[in-house]
Amino acid sequence: MLIQRRRALLTGIGLLAMRPAFGQTVTQVVPSSQRMFQTTTSVGNGADTTEDVLQTYTLPVGVFANIGDTILIQASGTLGATTDSKVMRIKCGGTAVSFTPTATLTTQTQWRLQTSIQKRGSTLQTVDSIGSLSGASGTTNTQSIQINANDTIAMIITITGQNNTSSVAGSITCQYVTIDYIRAA
Repeated sequence: MLIQRRRALLTGIGLLAMRPAFGQTVTQVVPSSQRMFQTTTSVGNGADTTEDVLQTYTLPVGVFANIGDTILIQASGTLGATTDSKVMRIKCGGTAVSFTPTATLTTQTQWRLQTSIQKRGSTLQTVDSIGSLSGASGTTNTQSIQINANDTIAMIITITGQNNTSSVAGSITCQYVTIDYIRAA
């Protein structure tokens, strides 16, 4: 029993979960956050100057069931060391909800986006985001907006990249994406 108590303290598993309930009802606690999607597959832009989809994920129906339910999206990647004008975005249902500052320096070689989308009402969400470029000349932008996405249907989340100057394939890569669901308290 002493070993079980130590394990319970170290792992956070309560003692009720470790022994029979003896007529009691023991309910499994639902985790407050859940990883919905993760990829480390590197995907680059095409040999054009149009906006290219680098990663995509479809949020299932019912994710935004409760006021306060939140989706946290993180994406990052690399940039070619050129003076081309490059920008990366996160879109929710086709609406840009997060974007990096425009990269135009050869020293801006990495990018990162972090966005939270929280249900505030029927088809009303608040979006808070940070977009940053790093390297010797790092810059950051922040944004807080409200969107009216239909959250009663599946929502498509896309990560896009666009080289506005040159038709150089792979000048923007998305190397890491996670999407986490955080249940309302």
